[in-house]
Amino acid sequence: MEQVQIVSGFSELKDLLIRTFQIARSREKIRLYFTENDDQLLMHDFHEYKISVTIVRSIEQQILSGYLTENARLLCAKAIKEPDPVAYLNHGFLLYGYFRF
Repeated sequence: MEQVQIVSGFSELKDLLIRTFQIARSREKIRLYFTENDDQLLMHDFHEYKISVTIVRSIEQQILSGYLTENARLLCAKAIKEPDPVAYLNHGFLLYGYFRF
């Protein structure tokens, strides 16, 4: 995946979280955190951990959530092909969506 697609994917995930929970903070103020639970990949608001959205319904079967937009879908599809999708999303990038340099 190109860096632009990855950054766009994180932005789209933030937008999904903002829309779903009607968060008043701007995208720039949202930090994401990812966890795995019962074969699902969840996205959380870093500061409000109880707020979460299922973005992958089955990691094992590679079933993505139907709410994902194009670049978010590509990012999640790439993540679940990694040995540890949570580590890939949480540690491969800064929490606000950019590569670590």
